[in-house]
Amino acid sequence: MQARREAGSRSSASSRISLGGEEGSALLLAVLVMGAISVLGTTMVLNSMTERQIGTLQWEEAQALSAAETGVAFAVRAIHDMDAPLADEDGDGRPDFQLAANLSNGSSYQVVAETSDMLPTDHTAYRSEFFTVLSEGRRGQAIRRVSVELGHETFLKYQRFCGDDTPGYDCGSVVAGEVYAKGDLWIPTDCGTHPVEFLEPVMVRQTVRNPQSAVFHRGYSEYADLIDLPNSVDFAHLRSRARGLLTRCDCEGRGEVGIYFDLGAGSFPLIATEVSASKTFSSAFDDDDDDDDDDDGGNLPALPTIEELDLGEFDFFDAHTRPGDTLVTYAGVEIRNPLTNDPLRAAEFNGLLFCEGDLPLKGRLDGKSGRCLTIVANHEIHITGDLICGHTGYDLKTGLPTGTGEPVNLGLVARRWIRISPGTSRILRIDAALLSVNESWLAEGDLADHPAAAMTVHDLDLDGIAGESPVNDDPYVGRGWDELNITADTWVLNFTGPLITWKRGDSGPWKDPDVLAKASDMTRRYSYDLDIQSYPPPCFPVPINLWKELSWSEVRDTQRELLSYVLIER
Repeated sequence: MQARREAGSRSSASSRISLGGEEGSALLLAVLVMGAISVLGTTMVLNSMTERQIGTLQWEEAQALSAAETGVAFAVRAIHDMDAPLADEDGDGRPDFQLAANLSNGSSYQVVAETSDMLPTDHTAYRSEFFTVLSEGRRGQAIRRVSVELGHETFLKYQRFCGDDTPGYDCGSVVAGEVYAKGDLWIPTDCGTHPVEFLEPVMVRQTVRNPQSAVFHRGYSEYADLIDLPNSVDFAHLRSRARGLLTRCDCEGRGEVGIYFDLGAGSFPLIATEVSASKTFSSAFDDDDDDDDDDDGGNLPALPTIEELDLGEFDFFDAHTRPGDTLVTYAGVEIRNPLTNDPLRAAEFNGLLFCEGDLPLKGRLDGKSGRCLTIVANHEIHITGDLICGHTGYDLKTGLPTGTGEPVNLGLVARRWIRISPGTSRILRIDAALLSVNESWLAEGDLADHPAAAMTVHDLDLDGIAGESPVNDDPYVGRGWDELNITADTWVLNFTGPLITWKRGDSGPWKDPDVLAKASDMTRRYSYDLDIQSYPPPCFPVPINLWKELSWSEVRDTQRELLSYVLIER
């Protein structure tokens, strides 16, 4: 019994010792688990705080970028409205300005902007080719900077631009370019199945009257921003550019001087030199003061009298009179470089012609005379015949146009009227962008003042097919003129370029009731040659307060002073 009790006691004690060890292990394990859970919880809290901080920073970054973009928008608006606080902080001759504001959401922006050209710090500054805008946005700890380069929009995108009047269109008209009107836009309501169609956007400062009667393929906008036509053209600046008197006189990076003249005063910058025997002139003169012949060739031929400018007389590829050079000649006579008095080389010519007074004008730019030109008249332009643009490229042996080169486009800029003169044919083609700053275009004369067109084959709808008969299917199948049988009742005035004027134009005899009563179809056709934007006339005026974004980039350097960054980069 005693032995069994001792054995039982030993067994019980052993059990107690074993259970005590298990309890210690469990406690240790529990401590370890609690520690792991604590570490994990701390890690999760730290991760959560980090993610929250990252989320906050990302949100602030987004808000800062939005603030920077807001600053750009305010700068663009100030440039568009021409009320930016212009100055010249660094004295480099390029106008600049600064803007800054705190936004209601707690963000802020600071903007500096500078022009690309050296101009006065008045409204003239807005004629600069570019504006560079650098905007910094801040929110909390975040800073973002963006750089935007602005360039002018173009008048050439408009088929019709009317600065202070109400344009309208005939039934069946199909308008390819954009339309802008400072006033209303009138749409005829009696066109039936042949409504006016607008292929590009229409913008008006006031309202579109009868919009349900037209087809707007890309919509229309009413109460549009004002586009300032009168201040967009600086005739003094264009004159100086043509004479080579500016710091930069090139047009889109080409040339250094233009052609400056006044036909009313009998001046055109020709040089009396020995010319080919095929050219004859009415008289001769000696360019010395004595009565003797010159040692270098004797009497020189007299210069031709120019009463109207014929574009077809230009040769921009003449290498005959001075072999090795490519010269600009008119009627076989070299044109003078106004800076050097030497013959004007084609590489020196910027494509700009400036006439001080009225300018009678006609002719064809094609082949050897094929070059994009902008012709400016300080008063009026009188169109005395067809103005037709072709292509560059000509046969080296015959000199005849081959149409193998680039398209040629012509821009006409007049301070006042662009007139279609009496004596022009009843079939007349004008391939040019017409810009009248203070007036418009006008066809003058009575019916008898415009002779009937030659009874030959014509391409009246300019579709490249001449002599379509009995109709030319323009603008609808089964309608249009008989191009093969031209009569005295055939009146067709073709425009293929933008019409940019202050007032509404007047087609004169082409809209006469007697003419319309006998017409087979439309007597006025307003087309729009799209390549005028790809091959624009050189130095053609741009809307002074209409801009577009040319480039956008984010600036990673946020340490330099904002103002110094823009000005140093320039």
